[in-house]
Amino acid sequence: MSQAVEVLLIDNAERDLAEVPGLLAEAGYVVQPQAINTAAALRTALESQTWSVAVCAYAASGFTGLPALAMLQAQAPRLPVVVVSGVMGAEAAVAAMKAGAADYLVQSELVRLIPVLREAQNRRAIDSAGLAAETALRESEAGLRRAQSLARLAHIITRPDGSFESYSDSLLELLGVDAAHVPASTRAWLDIVHSEDREAFRATAIRAGISGQRVEVEYRLRYTDSVWLHMRQVIEPLSGTTTADGKMRWFCTLQDVTSQKAAEEKIRSLNLDLERDMRQRIAAEQEHAALEAGLREAQKMEALGTLAGGIAHDFNNLLAAMLGNVSLARMNRAVPHKLGYNLDQVDKAGARAKELVKQILSFSRKQPQQFVVQSMHAVVVEALSLLRSTLPAGVDLVVSIPETPSTYVSVDGGQISQVLMNLCTNAWHATSGLTPRIEVLLDEVTLKGCPAERSGGLPEGVYVRLQVRDNGHGMDVQTQAHIFEPFFTTKPAGQGTGLGLAVVHGIVKTHGGAIAVESALSGGTTFTVYLPSVVPPEVRVAEAPVPPPADGRGKNVMYVDDYDAMGELVSEALGAAGYGVKVHLRGENALADLRAHPDAYDLIITDQNMPGMPGTELARQIRLIQPALPVIISSGYISEELRVRAREVGVPEVIDKTRSLERLVASIPAWIETGSQ
Repeated sequence: MSQAVEVLLIDNAERDLAEVPGLLAEAGYVVQPQAINTAAALRTALESQTWSVAVCAYAASGFTGLPALAMLQAQAPRLPVVVVSGVMGAEAAVAAMKAGAADYLVQSELVRLIPVLREAQNRRAIDSAGLAAETALRESEAGLRRAQSLARLAHIITRPDGSFESYSDSLLELLGVDAAHVPASTRAWLDIVHSEDREAFRATAIRAGISGQRVEVEYRLRYTDSVWLHMRQVIEPLSGTTTADGKMRWFCTLQDVTSQKAAEEKIRSLNLDLERDMRQRIAAEQEHAALEAGLREAQKMEALGTLAGGIAHDFNNLLAAMLGNVSLARMNRAVPHKLGYNLDQVDKAGARAKELVKQILSFSRKQPQQFVVQSMHAVVVEALSLLRSTLPAGVDLVVSIPETPSTYVSVDGGQISQVLMNLCTNAWHATSGLTPRIEVLLDEVTLKGCPAERSGGLPEGVYVRLQVRDNGHGMDVQTQAHIFEPFFTTKPAGQGTGLGLAVVHGIVKTHGGAIAVESALSGGTTFTVYLPSVVPPEVRVAEAPVPPPADGRGKNVMYVDDYDAMGELVSEALGAAGYGVKVHLRGENALADLRAHPDAYDLIITDQNMPGMPGTELARQIRLIQPALPVIISSGYISEELRVRAREVGVPEVIDKTRSLERLVASIPAWIETGSQ
C-alpha cells in the first residue's frame, strides 16, 4: 500500500471477525484497537475521525448487520461498507446491499476480503470523482449565471434565417420580461432598438453576414417606455455549427453597459470638475504667489519711501540752511552788489532743489497731489533736464516739443515728471544690446473718431499728447495686454519691480487722461499719454518785492528747530532786524522756558518735524500756558492734513521752511499782530 488506509471494524460480542484484523494488518491496513459493538461506540468513532472503509459483521445478535448499516448510512453515506457473515443467504445479502453495503462475504471467503475492500474503495473513488465533477459543473453553471447576472451579460444563438434558436436565462433578467415576451428573431429585436440606432445595428448585422467575421455594435434598447438601456453586442459565427446547406449559425453576446456609460459620463464630468478645480487652484496659487511677491515689493517700496521721506527731510534742512545764507547775504549791505547775480543763481538752483524734494516726497506718499494749471512745455523741459543727467551718455535723446509754452494742463508737475522719467527709463531698458534712440514728442491733438486702442477710450476733445518712442526689441500682443498690471515685468528676477508702468498708468488715470501703447517685435515701442488740455491761466502780476524789514526792537521771538544750523540763521536774520531771539533745539526745552517766563515772548516759530514732540503738539501745549501767544509752524512738506491739524491748535499759518529769510523777517509783524487781536 502506498499509504495507510484506516478500517473501521464493527464486530459482535462473539467476535465473528476475530481473524480480520490480522488479514488487514498484513495487507497494510490500519484497524482500530477495539472492534465496535455498540451504537454509542460507532457514533463516537464516526465523529472522531474520517475512515477509508468499514468491515461489518452480519449476525443475529448484537449491534451489527442492518442496525449498524442504518447508522452508517445516516452519518457516513459515502463510506464503503463490506458485510461479512458466517452463513448469508440471498435474502440477507439483498437486504444488506439495500441497506447500503458496498459488497458482502461469508467467513469462508475471507481470503477475498482484501480484493473486495480495494474494489469497494475504487468504486467509491470513481463515484466521488463523478460526484465532484457533477458538483463542479453545477457550481460552474451557477457561477456563470451569477457572473452573467452581475456583468449584465446574456447570449442568443440565432439560426441562419435570423430566428432565435436559444438564449440564456439571463436575457429575461436583462430585458425585464418573461419568456413569452422575448423577441423571436433579429427582425423582431429591431423593434425594441432605439430608432436612431436601428440603421447602425442593421448595417453591422449585414456586415457580419457578408464577412463571416466577428463584429461589435453599441445601441440603445428599450427596457420600459421611458427607460433605455445602453447595449454592447458582439456577433460572431458559431464555429462548427453550420447547417446542412452550409449556412452559419450565430452566437450573439449582449452586455448591458448602461451603468458603465453612466460611470464614464460621471468620470468625464468629474474630470471636467477636477480640471476646473485644478485650474482654479493653480490660479489661486499663482495669485497667492503674486500677492506674496506684491507684498514683498510693497514692503520694499514702503521702506524705500520711508527712506526717501527721511532723506527729503534732512535735505530740506540743508536746503533751508543754504537758502537762508543766501538771504543773509542779500540782507547784508556789506556784500558787494556784483555778487547779486551769483546769489540769484544759487537761489534758482535752490528752487529747483525744492521741486526735486517735492518729487521725492510725492514718491514717499508724504506729499499730496497738487493740481496746478501750468504749461506742459515747462513740465517736460524741467523733467528732461533731470533725465539727461540720468540716462547713459550713449543714449540718443531726440526731443520734439513746441518752442513756446502753448500747451496747458491741470496737473501735479512732479507726478507728470515722474511719468516721463519712467517712460524714458523703460525705453532705455528696451534697447538693451542696441544703439539706443529715444524720441520725446509733445503736441496738442483733437480726438474725434479715433480708435479706442489708440486713444485709450477717451471721449472726443482737445488733448495734450506726450509720446515716448524707442527703437528697442518691441513686444508681442500678449505682453502688451499685461504691461500696466502691477508687478508684471519681462525682466529677469531681481532686475525689475514691475511697478514702473503701473505707476505711470495710475498717475495718468488720476489726471483724467489715458495711456496707449503701440509695439511690434523688433519694431520698437511707442507710449502715448493723453492729458486734457485746459485754457491757459491769466497772466499773473509779478510778485511784489519784499518790503524792508520793520524795526523789531522791543519784540522777542522764540525759534524752535532741532537743526541747529537753521536756528543760527534765523537768529542772525531776526537779530539783524532788531528782534530779540531765543533758539531751542527741543520742544520740551521751549515749554520749560515758556513756563518760567510766560510773558517773555511775542511770537513762537516752530519746526513741525522734530524728535519727541512735533510742532502741532508743541503749539497745543503753548496754548495751555499762553492762549493768546501766536504760534507759526514751519515745515519742509506741507499737506492739507497738516494745515487742518495746525488750525485745530490755533496756528494761523503753516509756512514753507525753505522760504527766504527776507520774507520770514518781513512777515513777523503781521504774525505778532494776530496775537494782539
